[in-house]
Amino acid sequence: MNSPARFTASLLAIAFALTPAAAHEFWIMPDAFRVEVGAPVRLTLNHGERFDGAPVPRDDRVIDRYTLLAPSGESNAAGMSGRTVSFARCTEPGPHIAVYHATGLSNLLTADAFHAYLKEEGLAQIIEMRRELGEADQPGREIYERCAKSVISAGEADPEDQPVALPYEIVLEGVDRTNDAVLATITARVLLAGLPAKNARVVAVAQSSPGDLIEGTTDADGRVTFECAGAGAWMLTSLHMARADEDPDADWRSLWASLTFSLDPR
Repeated sequence: MNSPARFTASLLAIAFALTPAAAHEFWIMPDAFRVEVGAPVRLTLNHGERFDGAPVPRDDRVIDRYTLLAPSGESNAAGMSGRTVSFARCTEPGPHIAVYHATGLSNLLTADAFHAYLKEEGLAQIIEMRRELGEADQPGREIYERCAKSVISAGEADPEDQPVALPYEIVLEGVDRTNDAVLATITARVLLAGLPAKNARVVAVAQSSPGDLIEGTTDADGRVTFECAGAGAWMLTSLHMARADEDPDADWRSLWASLTFSLDPR
């Protein structure tokens, strides 16, 4: 990624950090989670919190992958850099997955702002590492990647997800509504470099009730379950952060994963 894009990303990050509750979530929002076979899908990238966010202009300088994975193959999401909407087409029946991966983004925060950000995201281990390294009073220098997915169905197919080889990703493994007409048990799996990510914090939120956050932690197999009520759009998010030893301009590397999908009415 070139330096102007990194500089712009840093300025945006600082601007968001100045708000009372920093907005960290990034997600793909299709104009519909179920479409007719052959219909186009409008895909919008969003940054904010709990489905309340602003559309993010597409920036091809940082995009590593922006595609629609269909049962028979993968195709690029069409769009122009600088525009907020991209397009894909579900040309065959069955489940489809919109995939977005952006790399080389950077974030520079004051020590207090970085500490607040780590605390908000439940990264107590990073706070402790900074203290042990003597960096607690130093600015937070971070590089980050965005790993977003959205599950879309064409025709009468049920929503279905699968691993798509993102560096960090949330995979929807199943929705069980057999025991309750209102509640749905959602099972998801978090993968880091394709392997189960244990002890990862995952947050679920419904578009219909954004004030209600459901938090969970993955087990040794990277799985987490949520008891979710209500039909409509849902979003799962997770954050992984580690030391950025390979980058002289950053101390931390974080991977932001999100997954959007829809629960059909019972």
